[in-house]
Amino acid sequence: MNPPATLCVLWMAVLWIPPIEGGISRSLTNTVCQRRDSGCTCTTDSSGGLSVSCKSQGESEFPLDLPSQATTITLSGYQVYNITRSDFLGATMLQELNIINCKIQVIGGWALDHLYQLQTINLERNKLSAVDKNTFYHMIRLKKINLSLNNIRFIDGDAFYSLHNLAELNLRDNPLQCNCEMQRFKEWSFIRRQQVALLDARCANKNNLSLFDVKDFGSCTSPTLFHKHNCYICSGTLSHNDCQDQLCSTNEACFSQINYVNNKVYIYKGCTVDTDCANREKQNVNSCYNTDGSRSCYFCCLDNKCNGKSLGRRTKEVHFYIPITMPELTYPYLSQNYNNTVFGTLNIMRYNILTNFLESNCSFAADDVTVQHSGPPEFTIYFKAICTTLREYKKTDIQYVLEKFLKSIPSLSALKILKVDIYYTGYCEAENTTNYPRQGVWPATKYGEVAQLYCADNILVRRMCSETEGWAPPPLCSVTQPPITTTLAPTTTTASLEELSTRTVDDNSADEIAEQLYLQTERAPEFTDRDINMTVSLLEKLESLQSTYTADNREKNIVGVMSHIMNVRETEFSLAEKKFQSASRLLGSIQKLSSSTSLSKGDFKQVESNIGIIAASTSRANYNGIVLASLAHPSSELDETNLVLIKDGTIPAQSASWIHLPRQLMSELPSSSAPARVTLAAFKNDKMFRAIRSTSKPDDDDDDDEIILRSESNSVILSAQIPNVKVDNLDTPIEMRFQQNIKVKNEITDSSTAENATCGYFIEVGPNKGHWSSEGCKVEVHKPGEYTECQCDHLTNFALLMDVYSVGGDLSEANKMALTYLSYLGCGISLLGLILTLITYFMFRKLRSHNPAKILINLCIAIAATDLIFLAGQQEYTLKNEIGCKIVAASLHFFLLSAMCWMLVEAYYMYIALIRVFNSHISLFILKSVAVGWGIPLLIVAITLGVNTTDNYGNQKGGICWLNPIPFYAAFLAPVAIIMIINFIVFAMVLRQLLGAATKNLNKTDSTKTSSRLRGAVTLVIMLGLTWVFAILAIDGGAPVFQYLFTIFNSLQGLFIFVFHCLLKTDAQKAWKRACCAGDKDKDSKTSKGYSSNGQDNMSKSTASFSDINTDVKHREKSANGISSKSRAKDFPSYSGSSI
Repeated sequence: MNPPATLCVLWMAVLWIPPIEGGISRSLTNTVCQRRDSGCTCTTDSSGGLSVSCKSQGESEFPLDLPSQATTITLSGYQVYNITRSDFLGATMLQELNIINCKIQVIGGWALDHLYQLQTINLERNKLSAVDKNTFYHMIRLKKINLSLNNIRFIDGDAFYSLHNLAELNLRDNPLQCNCEMQRFKEWSFIRRQQVALLDARCANKNNLSLFDVKDFGSCTSPTLFHKHNCYICSGTLSHNDCQDQLCSTNEACFSQINYVNNKVYIYKGCTVDTDCANREKQNVNSCYNTDGSRSCYFCCLDNKCNGKSLGRRTKEVHFYIPITMPELTYPYLSQNYNNTVFGTLNIMRYNILTNFLESNCSFAADDVTVQHSGPPEFTIYFKAICTTLREYKKTDIQYVLEKFLKSIPSLSALKILKVDIYYTGYCEAENTTNYPRQGVWPATKYGEVAQLYCADNILVRRMCSETEGWAPPPLCSVTQPPITTTLAPTTTTASLEELSTRTVDDNSADEIAEQLYLQTERAPEFTDRDINMTVSLLEKLESLQSTYTADNREKNIVGVMSHIMNVRETEFSLAEKKFQSASRLLGSIQKLSSSTSLSKGDFKQVESNIGIIAASTSRANYNGIVLASLAHPSSELDETNLVLIKDGTIPAQSASWIHLPRQLMSELPSSSAPARVTLAAFKNDKMFRAIRSTSKPDDDDDDDEIILRSESNSVILSAQIPNVKVDNLDTPIEMRFQQNIKVKNEITDSSTAENATCGYFIEVGPNKGHWSSEGCKVEVHKPGEYTECQCDHLTNFALLMDVYSVGGDLSEANKMALTYLSYLGCGISLLGLILTLITYFMFRKLRSHNPAKILINLCIAIAATDLIFLAGQQEYTLKNEIGCKIVAASLHFFLLSAMCWMLVEAYYMYIALIRVFNSHISLFILKSVAVGWGIPLLIVAITLGVNTTDNYGNQKGGICWLNPIPFYAAFLAPVAIIMIINFIVFAMVLRQLLGAATKNLNKTDSTKTSSRLRGAVTLVIMLGLTWVFAILAIDGGAPVFQYLFTIFNSLQGLFIFVFHCLLKTDAQKAWKRACCAGDKDKDSKTSKGYSSNGQDNMSKSTASFSDINTDVKHREKSANGISSKSRAKDFPSYSGSSI
């Protein structure tokens, strides 16, 4: 868990988040298969699929971490009332689902229709009482259904009509009531008798007769499966709204065909016969649910007008509201010219969207683009556009493309476009005005925004749109108020508050002002946004006085004011945050009071009805753990008796909610820190946090329009911090428990419970920017409607070295774990390979006698040091030590730059050896190379250390000692990028030599030449460090695949060097053989003839793998006028045998 501020603040709460993946986990390592206490076993079946079987001891919910890779899931013994859509959302590979003896009474509508691969479902020994047409809705692959031993009494006649591949239906031991719907069901089973085996369907109200033996089903108005009904009909329309209805024949069904071609949805509807339905809908298996390219879906149904927009649930409508602002018109409001401009703009926009907008996966019918309102500010036309798209496409993606397209249109109706704003969710609907002298329309407005219109001539009024309350009451239109031509500043509800805000705040007046402010804020529910701003400003002035922190009554009044502010209307709080950052500033004032108050008289504790603030003195020596506990239900007001502080780490048995800072906390803090206090706070609700969040940019929405991505606090909010000390990477996690407050109503059962809770902390990333996050937190125990217990921690990985924006910390837990293991394993293997390489070259003098080998040795030293620092330095003991962490970061910076610089030296040496022929001798080459390879990195690191007094290095997000983002760009990324560009150029030149015409003179077979060229190319990539391109691609949240490639290739670079320069090099092999076997020094000296200054005629065969390069060198040397290859060999001896 990594809060962004220098203070480690935990604004902890239980968040209620409507389920996105339900009980399905995408993790590879954090599922029931890894939890020992899960009661589940995971095996692989004969076809390679994952089979999960879970047995419960009476839990009231299914496991929340079933693996998404499962092909078979078996759940038994659970006490679950109903199956909802969210329970298995994300189980895209599921083929068999067994829910046995779980007391299931209800299967929610469309709860299973997203399981496109499901072929078998077993629901035996539950308590189902009915099956309707939405229970197994168009599950086209479903072949076998077992509903035996339930309490099923009623079945819709067309409940299984859409299952055209169904082969077996088991209804054994169910008390079926043979009514008119059962007569229709009987007809369906007769029509499908050649395909479906119906097992043991008996009518309890007909003496347990078999369904097929029952003749009398009562008086039925529509006794047959097919009956006269209306169906919608259209052909190739872009919207469901363009279809009309017509009467169909008795034996016909309604159909809806959805074709998706060239990013557009085309819709066909009408009537058809049953056999056509069966044949066409079976094709959905291959044509409807593929995720790429064109798609075609066909669905049938039997009810009146049943083929509406929801049939098949393959499409959805996204309602966009699009304000387009242009310069103010000179025409009078609502005049003929004004209206002509508005509707002219509408037609141009409609034409552009319908005709030219092809990239959005979205279709707009002509009547789906309309004008909702036009008027101030300036000249704004508010359009509504209804997009028809496939359900899997995200609204945010469509919104982005649509907005970009509209902004690219040069002009609308010959008027300059000043602004285009598109939003699709979180808005108040357009509403007509009433009782105003001048009638108008409140335009559709986003949550947190203020709408305005003229209620009379020159009288502009405004109205707030809130997420929780919708439209605020319409304001009065007072014709006596002065005309307003610009955005209104709100009036002040409390005149005396405005007077109070003009007084000078000093040590003499502070106590009186604090007391008066306390009295004024008792009217907080009436406050406007301006009142809130003045109140917070006065608090800041009071807190700017040092005397405040020793004045008990003043501090008490300040906390009381903070509590009163929590009673303001949420609409005004949101508006105050947007205009004045009042909520963010109030949060800062709370932190400042708790961290600054004097503790000379003992611990500070002040509790009011909405907030409690505590500061407790502590030190490393006398710290035994701290618990802040609330003893009351979350709905109760806070007071001194129900908010308690325990300084020995003991959790009160009667606690409703608590946060526990462990005994080991002090020992895990940075050694340079000197903690003197722990500050804590409790909030009754999250109104202040909602105000901050309401003005933040919303996150991407889910592709399913039924799922609302909105988190709400479901508990008290508890805060803990150690001022001026950053707390993270704890071995012993912070523990917390929250009693739940909000009850979420279940539409099916009419019961209430809080579902899918998680613990989270509030991240304030700047004014008007904040959100709840659960990153690094995991739920340990969750009892719906009762309480939730959580812990928080996090991991690190090697790929964070190139993680400029710290997005590596946002990887999934599975990816973090995998990258961590790969990093340590790869670096360990690499270090071993480098050590063996260095031993080889230091043992045999002839192997290291020439420049390429000396370059290789220095490169190996740099990479080995990097691996060693990562393995030994990036550990908890350095992460917790500020000085140690900086040393590790600076050392890692130096050796990584050194490795890159030696790769640059390698590239330059290749260039002068293989590309340049004339004037290529360089005196003191190795000495100059040392200056580049070690000197330049030393200079860069020294400057980095000196520029900001070593603060450019430190503990980064994700838990790694490394450079901060800005110095990362200048001191690491820029040099690496330059080196990479140069090395790529050299790589291209040398590769051209490898594949060039000069190699055609070699006496080799084609296959040998191909092998040697390939090996040479691979070696070039390794030696020049070109695999670092994956690191560049991994920056800014690049695809995880690049982080994996970067981690694998670069952590194993030492292994690759060992393989190519020791294992596959004949000179090294012979040297070891002679050293181990013969020990003949004369023979040993011959092992390096490929390196001798005159060895071009006696080159060792060990250079075969790179002889394409060497031959090219010889060929070019011989062609040089007046320069013998022998004399050149003194500088560049047989390059192919050394370093590539």
